[in-house]
Amino acid sequence: MSTAPTPAGPHAHQARAPQALARIRVVEFAGFAAGPGVTKHLADHGAEVIHVESHTRPDGFRTNYPPYKDNKPGLNRSGLFALCNNNKLGITLNLKAPQGVEIARRLVARADIVLENFTPGTMKRLGLDYDTLRQVKPDLIMISTCNQGQTGPLAHHPGFGTHLSSLGGFTNLIGYPDGPPMILYGPYIDFIAVNYGVIALLAALDYRRRTGRGQYIDLAQLEAGIHFVAPALLEFAANGRVAHRVGNRHRSAAPHGAYRCRGDDRWVALSVFGDDEWQRLCQVAGHPEWAADPRFATILARKAHEEELDRLIAEWTAAMTAEAVMQRLQAAGVRAGVVKNMRDICEDPQLAHRGVWVEVEHPELGRHFAEAPPWILSRTPGEVRAHRPQAQGELMFSDETLAKIREGVARAPDRRTGLYVTLRTIQEELGFVPPESILLVAEWTKSPPGEVLFAATFLGRFDQDPRGRHLVATCSGMFCYLRGGGDVARRLEEALQVEDGGTSPDGKVTYMKQNCLGGCETGPTLLVDGKYHQGMTPQKVDALLTSLSE
Repeated sequence: MSTAPTPAGPHAHQARAPQALARIRVVEFAGFAAGPGVTKHLADHGAEVIHVESHTRPDGFRTNYPPYKDNKPGLNRSGLFALCNNNKLGITLNLKAPQGVEIARRLVARADIVLENFTPGTMKRLGLDYDTLRQVKPDLIMISTCNQGQTGPLAHHPGFGTHLSSLGGFTNLIGYPDGPPMILYGPYIDFIAVNYGVIALLAALDYRRRTGRGQYIDLAQLEAGIHFVAPALLEFAANGRVAHRVGNRHRSAAPHGAYRCRGDDRWVALSVFGDDEWQRLCQVAGHPEWAADPRFATILARKAHEEELDRLIAEWTAAMTAEAVMQRLQAAGVRAGVVKNMRDICEDPQLAHRGVWVEVEHPELGRHFAEAPPWILSRTPGEVRAHRPQAQGELMFSDETLAKIREGVARAPDRRTGLYVTLRTIQEELGFVPPESILLVAEWTKSPPGEVLFAATFLGRFDQDPRGRHLVATCSGMFCYLRGGGDVARRLEEALQVEDGGTSPDGKVTYMKQNCLGGCETGPTLLVDGKYHQGMTPQKVDALLTSLSE
């Protein structure tokens, strides 16, 4: 949106206004519209929203949907991505790696809400499902929004908003009686579901405020959309009649439709439900004889002669601008509106007065207009803020750790000492040094990234994988091996789904092989959290792991 009036009215001058959702933190594992659209409304009212992506699978709006700045695609050039994600922080995580999952859990531990819109079952496979995350954050509110909900025979069917419009009955109702069904523009149901998601989250926040308890929200986008075809559904439920396509007509109104006006592709939509409205339209149109014509005297008569009626109305509107038709009919109490295109909407004086378009700055999009919230709170109005950059460090570490890092770098006698102090601080905070932190450390300590990578990985002082709550070491020495140590190690690796140096998917156990743990006479030997377990067998391994999971 490159042209729009200067904002004025209720949304203007809000920079210092209090925010209704200040101090609420949201972690969002989502893409496209149905998920990010929900959290955009929260962010516009003060919530801190962290949008999680990965380098290999960025948000689909970044790469798959125009418009792009200057029609040149790019990760940071998408208008749709900017529309759904202004006011948010961003972080990239590899959720298929234990390190990424560990960082995600740390984010959740400091969050109020988690939102995801993956295919059902994905979050569980990642170890980020509600039952797992509420162990990290007991009062967590989590919402899953997907096509057809988390349960049921069709829950795992993939699709986009256009498919949902068809499944929800919209497509069957749109089009002309003798023509094929017509697909709605865009992911219509996605945006319907967005509003239901906002309502559900606000209700859950209120419930938590009153009880101290979080909860899980299963939002089916299809079910949200079906609410918007309620009249057709009720017609079938009450009368057994299946609604069919009627073009622009309406069963209870005539004339009813969009009529061509003067100008290039200009149209006006009008509806006449009552005979009194029809009388007023005839006066405005300058054709009082229409009102006296028995073919048009009543709604039933007009419906019976609708084709001729539409021809007469179209002849009248064709000689006038759409704006003139609308204004004359509205003045006479007849419902009418210009069929606006996107230029009309961006230049609409009513929307300008309401402050709908807010100018913001973006590193690649430049100065452009974002859309303000559609509702205005009198005491805590929403605010569309400028683009917020990626904030890996701000999100990955606690405020205390960031302060400790800054202090350590400032006090270090030289750059290299500051580098090792920073790595040690990260190790103490996270229990490992994640790959995502290498460039951050390079920036903080003004060190070459290659030197940071060498210090973090090749000197053996720091862990690259997150440590579990329990450390299990197995002896790979000859004496233990001859006594069955190989079978014990294989059982551990199978049960934990790890290799040497890895951590189990649930984050509970880190497994390591040691050349010798001692106690060769009573092997095979395991060292578990500093305590020796000797004479181990695969069966004893199972019992040990059961005790660690309790």
